[in-house]
Amino acid sequence: MDYEFDLAGGTSEFYIDADYYDHEFKSRTADVQWYTQHYLETEGPALELAVGTGRVALRAVRKGAEIYGIDLSPTMLARARTRRDALPKSKRSKLHLIEGDMRTFSLDRKFELITCPFNAFQHLYTREDIEACLRCVREHLAPGGLFLFDVLLPDVEYLSRSPYKRFPGVSSVTPPMAPPTPIVNRRPITPSPRSTRCGSTTTASARGPDPRPSAFSSLTGVSFPRSCKPCWPITASRCSPSKEISRTADCAPTANPWW
Repeated sequence: MDYEFDLAGGTSEFYIDADYYDHEFKSRTADVQWYTQHYLETEGPALELAVGTGRVALRAVRKGAEIYGIDLSPTMLARARTRRDALPKSKRSKLHLIEGDMRTFSLDRKFELITCPFNAFQHLYTREDIEACLRCVREHLAPGGLFLFDVLLPDVEYLSRSPYKRFPGVSSVTPPMAPPTPIVNRRPITPSPRSTRCGSTTTASARGPDPRPSAFSSLTGVSFPRSCKPCWPITASRCSPSKEISRTADCAPTANPWW
């Protein structure tokens, strides 16, 4: 079956509320530090594609870098200007904000460093989009220059976690939707490699069918026992001794017969 995806919505809707965007990612700092290091090592101005609210660029500018930032979202750029105005006066002129498309931008200069942080490159949904962006990058990159970008490498284990449970290091995993109707899953539980991560010695297959209700995740198509502890799929080294799981079936997801 073919599905039609709202590509324009995927590119814009998440960025309508720029204040919420900054709140959502305020604790994400590892990539900011990494890009800042490269900005500071670059001679002359750098160019950042999809600069957004300045989450990455502002820190580098504060430390002495000069950055030209392009973004397609007016609301994100408005937030970036507000945050730029909070910089010391001597730093404000070092962040140049430009509304534009990373596939078609044209600036009258070249850069030693061009970046596209935080998975923004994945908003290029077609081969034509990617090639158009790379052409623009090539036209603006100085000889011997560097183009840095990062993309999300999907982690199946992470994506298959129950959206209705809390996990260490995650403040909230509740999706913006009403919980689905519980489904009773009475199929036998099969052993899973993940089921041994909390140090359990009892095999899931020895327990037979599981009569407990399960919470079905419409996002992953996986049914999770309601007693599933918040350890799965975190490795044993991160499990709290006080919450150690005594039965492997408490950790193992089970296939849903209606999926």
